Amino acid sequence: MSDFVAVGEELVWRGVIQKHFGIWYSAIGFGIIHFFPSLVNGGTFMNAISYGIFAFLLGLLFSRVRKKTDSVYPSILLHGLYNTLNYLVK
Repeated sequence: MSDFVAVGEELVWRGVIQKHFGIWYSAIGFGIIHFFPSLVNGGTFMNAISYGIFAFLLGLLFSRVRKKTDSVYPSILLHGLYNTLNYLVK
């Protein structure tokens, strides 16, 4: 499941948003969309803030990979790998 999420998120955030609006908008939006579900799903405000900031930083990393390789596929792979490892560690 996490790999499918990574594909969709990367196609939208790195494939469309980053391409048209740049790295910063892509990373900020990525952080925001991870902040709100964390808050709504019973997380504390501080947990949601932490998760949003972490997602923002991951968004910067994925965006950098996208820009350096000029392809969305490596960022999809990296995002999928992160999601899979995160799932396995829990």
